Amino acid sequence: MHTSAQHSSDSYPIFDWLRFVLASAVVLTHAGAGWWGNVGDFSVCVFFSLSGWLIGGILLKTNAPELPKFFFNRSIRIWIPYAVAIALLYGLAAAREGMNEHFFKFLFYDLTFTHYWFIPKVPEVTNLMPLKGSGAMFWSISVEEQFYLLAPLVILFAPKGRSILVWGALSLLALALNYHYASIALGVLAAVCRSQFGNWHFAGFNRLALWTITVGSIFAITASASLYQVFVPVAAIGIVLLCALEGKRSNLGQLIGGVSYPMYLNHYLGIFIGNALGKFFSLHSTLKISLSYIFAVGVGLVLYLAVDRWVLQHKQSAYSDARGKTVMITAYELIGLGVALHFLVFK
Repeated sequence: MHTSAQHSSDSYPIFDWLRFVLASAVVLTHAGAGWWGNVGDFSVCVFFSLSGWLIGGILLKTNAPELPKFFFNRSIRIWIPYAVAIALLYGLAAAREGMNEHFFKFLFYDLTFTHYWFIPKVPEVTNLMPLKGSGAMFWSISVEEQFYLLAPLVILFAPKGRSILVWGALSLLALALNYHYASIALGVLAAVCRSQFGNWHFAGFNRLALWTITVGSIFAITASASLYQVFVPVAAIGIVLLCALEGKRSNLGQLIGGVSYPMYLNHYLGIFIGNALGKFFSLHSTLKISLSYIFAVGVGLVLYLAVDRWVLQHKQSAYSDARGKTVMITAYELIGLGVALHFLVFK
């Protein structure tokens, strides 16, 4: 997805490749690859832990007057590619299926980053979504946006908001209520530990323990469905920490990592093309899935070069304190509007 905030990942070159592998796993799963059924959800959980680690690290070095710039950098990096994805999906849906009450309802939830709260992930709801749920992955964008709004309040303004105790408690609470938030909270907890103890995850015994816990958690979530929700956040943060090796990012790595976000957002386009070719030429399912993946990567590459790279090149020059404050206020207002109209109009 989108964890390249500011220059926080410059010293973690493996993260570029990790993001691409995770996005590829989601694409192949949605294209119909027959493997472990939870691989797509697990990949998103690793993305969440990656965001918690990187964004948490940024916020731990941020003070209150710098918040407008933090929100501006995150919003312009996330919102512009996301707006393009929304326009492509809903524009295509309007042309193919027309617009009805469901169209506008789902569009509203996506635009206000409340998708995760108010659109149940069940087939009868997914089938009502534009293009039969092709934008179902937008739920993860709403989770991360909610994190970007909550984490600064805790870290900068809550008593002991930068402490291990607070983020440990939040991680446990999130795990008890919802494992997706737990994956992000554990990422922040790991960043808090790093701020206090340095690269604790590099130490010999700690490294061995981390490998043991991560491998054990992966075994647990693949062996038992009942253990999945408990251990998937642990496995996710374990993978992130094992990949958090400092070094210089390569140009190829930056390209690969950059493609992952637009590919994740718009991979349904590649799958549509692959499915269409598969039906027209009566292709074997393996070849159809392979073509879907290749086209999804191609779509991601085009959109990265046309949109994401341009945003990264211009976001610093576009910043002003007034714009930062406007974006910050707008972000909170959007979610507030989404919640208010859900209960007043849509529920």
